[in-house]
Amino acid sequence: MISNSFKYAFEGRDGGTIIVHLNGNESDGLRMTIGDDGVGLKSREGFHRPNSLGMDLIHTLAGQLDADIHLLDGPGTRYELVSQKLSKRRVA
Repeated sequence: MISNSFKYAFEGRDGGTIIVHLNGNESDGLRMTIGDDGVGLKSREGFHRPNSLGMDLIHTLAGQLDADIHLLDGPGTRYELVSQKLSKRRVA
């Protein structure tokens, strides 16, 4: 999602903003918002029926996190992933 923002969001502009927001706890789960203030998606249609590698990867990530994914209203493109499960994992 972040690499797509760098690649597509700011065409014809000198810059822009990319956001990554992550919060969560064991009782409420995990909420992650990733987005930009760029040109936005050409169509919301492709979000619900992925027909590109990028959208396939976004939906695969949601599946791996056992999360619901939402396309939020602009400006730009913003995705929100919400998972009710926040498991403790041991990091080596």
